[in-house]
Amino acid sequence: MGLSAVGFALFGLAILWGAAKIIAAGGDTTLAEEGENVLKNAVIGLILIAIATTLSGILSGNVTIEPLRIIPP
Repeated sequence: MGLSAVGFALFGLAILWGAAKIIAAGGDTTLAEEGENVLKNAVIGLILIAIATTLSGILSGNVTIEPLRIIPP
């Protein structure tokens, strides 16, 4: 839980950093591309954090997967 919180905080900082690079680019395409790359990598990192958190919960038994119930019992 603690490592995922650190990961989410770093995700937020990466989003701010990427947005600041795009805003500060001022028409420079290389800086704008660097900002876009930071944003893409941040989203990829967020997806990996979510997958890792879910898998660790499933493997430790804290998360149970139940079949889909269309009609409640």
